[in-house]
Amino acid sequence: MQIKLKKSIYIFIILLIGSNLMYLKFLPSLQYGSNESLMVLLAVCIIGLFCYRKDPEFTANPVVQRYTRYIGYILFSVVLSMVTCGIFWHQTLSQSLITHRGLSAFLLYFTLIGIKPTEKEIIDGFKYFTYLFAVVAVCIWVFNIRMTRIEFDKNAETSMNNAIPGTIFLLFYFYILLGKLSKEFTWKDLIIVSLIQVYFVLNQNRSLLFVCILFFIYTMFFRAKTGKVAKAVIIAIIVFLLSSYWFMFQGLIDETQQQADTKEYVRWEMMDFCLHKMSPNIWCDLFGNGIISKHTNPALWHMLMRRCWNFNDVGWFGYYAFFGLLGIAAMANLILRFIFSHNSSADVRMMSIHFIVPTIWAFWQSDAIVLFCLVAYIYIYRYAEKEEIKASDNDNEIESEKILTCRVSNNI
Repeated sequence: MQIKLKKSIYIFIILLIGSNLMYLKFLPSLQYGSNESLMVLLAVCIIGLFCYRKDPEFTANPVVQRYTRYIGYILFSVVLSMVTCGIFWHQTLSQSLITHRGLSAFLLYFTLIGIKPTEKEIIDGFKYFTYLFAVVAVCIWVFNIRMTRIEFDKNAETSMNNAIPGTIFLLFYFYILLGKLSKEFTWKDLIIVSLIQVYFVLNQNRSLLFVCILFFIYTMFFRAKTGKVAKAVIIAIIVFLLSSYWFMFQGLIDETQQQADTKEYVRWEMMDFCLHKMSPNIWCDLFGNGIISKHTNPALWHMLMRRCWNFNDVGWFGYYAFFGLLGIAAMANLILRFIFSHNSSADVRMMSIHFIVPTIWAFWQSDAIVLFCLVAYIYIYRYAEKEEIKASDNDNEIESEKILTCRVSNNI
């Protein structure tokens, strides 16, 4: 049985569930990190595998097989971390499977490879998600309609009411639009990408904002295919952003400077703990400690909570604590390929550069894994298509040479 649901809508549903944007007032169970949300995500992936037509030629493509092997290295490093967790932290296998359950979101990668959505279908899925996200944001921020389960105070500052799940998926569509503007300018893309940039400013997440605004300015000035009128509008937009929200930028810069100068800053302490104090031996440095359950070591988690330390706040440092140097190498192997490969496109390259920001990407959480799988798939899809076109051209050249040789022989 083949379902008739468009793959772009299917991708939109994946984004909707993976982002936890559905953690609204009428769907309280699908909250960030909940078991219900993960189970629904995995169910949708499995349904896709069984209901969409497979493309065996795509899965057999050497590019796809090579990068699937790289994904396998990541999963292998996770398994090794579970082994060290059992040996040195005495955590049972069943408990490790429970604590590592978020990594089952990597099933999405194999689903995408199996059903082979096109590049346009992936991008359309992100577009639909962005439009829905905009509706939710307007309802909350403009009309003061409480749609999320998070407390909303209309008298509070904007930064206190920015808790809309799914911002990281909005970020990739932002880079997709910047990549499109580098190839062909349209006013629609300029307006949408500018509105997303305004949202990032209002959101005030420094790990998101400082990187994406640099790419925005760089693309607008040096990469966008624009005329004089469009360039003037772009300059006006940038001046408007900087002048209207400079107090926010200044506040974020001052806060960052103050935290950088404070040794007692929570993130500095957590980073130091991950690097120097958590692993009991060199084996855990190499292969990681695994994700340790509160039931396995309640004293560890009590200490973390008492000091307000959170692995999610330190990104790659938390990844090192969980999966060790081997895990870092396996994940970096793919991300660095996305950045430096001549087959990479502007949007994938910008998103991958953002991936290496050390304090934001918790690649053991299902939402970050979903985004990573989608970015990886777009890169692999484009790369494989390019190789197929190249192989087809070579075959045509060989065939032409055979025909020419035949004609010469007959003339002789």
